[in-house]
Amino acid sequence: MHINELTNPSHTSIIDKIADLLDMVSSETEIAYCPNNGNVVFIDVIGSDFSDEDDEDDEYLSGDYIRLPTQYEMHEYAMMEDFAEQYPDKKTEIALLNALHGRGAFRRFKDTLIYLGIREEWFTFRNREYREIAERWCVDNHLIEQPPFSETDHNS
Repeated sequence: MHINELTNPSHTSIIDKIADLLDMVSSETEIAYCPNNGNVVFIDVIGSDFSDEDDEDDEYLSGDYIRLPTQYEMHEYAMMEDFAEQYPDKKTEIALLNALHGRGAFRRFKDTLIYLGIREEWFTFRNREYREIAERWCVDNHLIEQPPFSETDHNS
């Protein structure tokens, strides 16, 4: 497991900071956040066996550091389906949903976005989803109080 530390004081809110970090999570990288000092730890998980962690790594995986949701916990595939299904143009919706079938769905989906000229719309949608995940994560980890009104409540 490879660990790098990063502190970025330019973020104005914890939700924005966490949402930005979620964009960096991948199948090779997990991220842990320390609410006490704002430090962020990037954990290289390629070839890692979490049952065989050394003592140095344990500092980041317990105690003051809280692991952010993994790529799999964020369900980006479901985000892509939601984006496609909510798209107002039926032909675009069908093209996006067709791109999600079979092996290589992520690449095909992104290629279809580019072909249709709606890549920026996808990024706006995905960033809004990341922000909602970040807000829930912050509430669940007692870093902020549940806001009286959030986009998630409004869309339900």
